[in-house]
Amino acid sequence: MADGQVPGRSGAPVPPAANIFTKLGLPPSESDHRRVLAVLRYLDA
Repeated sequence: MADGQVPGRSGAPVPPAANIFTKLGLPPSESDHRRVLAVLRYLDA
């Protein structure tokens, strides 16, 4: 294994969770917790 590689990682440039947040219209933010906002948006639906 090469140095700096994590076993089991696909090396995808964008984590799957980031794609979900983008589809929900939740941009990256320093002040908001996107996981909590995603759950609140789901419960609101």
